Amino acid sequence: SAALPFTCFHRLGSMSRRIRLDGELLPGISGTLVYAAFSHTRHTTQGLEIDSHYPILWTWDFNVSPMCSLICQWKNGRLFFIKELWMEEGSIPEMCDTFMGIVRTQYTVWVYGDATGKAISAHTRQTSYQIIANELTSRGYIVKMHVPESNPSVVDRINAVNVAMSSHEGESKIVADSSCKELITDFESVVYDKNNGIKKVSEHSDPYRWRTHTSDAAGYVVHRLMPVKVWKSGQSTKIKQVVYG
Repeated sequence: SAALPFTCFHRLGSMSRRIRLDGELLPGISGTLVYAAFSHTRHTTQGLEIDSHYPILWTWDFNVSPMCSLICQWKNGRLFFIKELWMEEGSIPEMCDTFMGIVRTQYTVWVYGDATGKAISAHTRQTSYQIIANELTSRGYIVKMHVPESNPSVVDRINAVNVAMSSHEGESKIVADSSCKELITDFESVVYDKNNGIKKVSEHSDPYRWRTHTSDAAGYVVHRLMPVKVWKSGQSTKIKQVVYG
């Protein structure tokens, strides 16, 4: 079986949890929360706005249904999730059009996300990130890519998010605007599967199929900015978040 993720948060036994969709609580699923460090009170706020003094960080998880991304900013060692872009079905150009309706061309855009987007499409002969860059640069944006050659392990990504939410020093390095409903619902609802990975569902009849995608997008940028390093010291295991910015 897959190795258990290392985290500094206790994982309680499996239990029935309810998930929220369009403001409604739906019947529960069995599982243990992935983002156990998340606190609605501590990690959400109202009225976050784009700060003209900082670049825009735009992070993606590539799916046709749903297609989602997050507009963020990195300020003073904290990551602010300001807006989420979420389409039940959509294309990359459609998502870019939505983004450009929100973010003016004065901003430099740093792009993060799922490394599988670097694969060349047989249809377009371009990668997903090339399409994003072309869409934005053709409209006058300066674009910088911050996408790794391969994705971090799921364990590393989960640990980075949980530690950023609540480190040993008691710091909270993640804040989400209350308008980011899909992201917040993911943090409150996404559970482990039986192999200690993130539970994924594809059946259209199951409302949980909407879960995991937005939090995956968040995890890619968190891991890139604040990866967690784990090492052994004598009989104990130590954990440290390395902040690159």
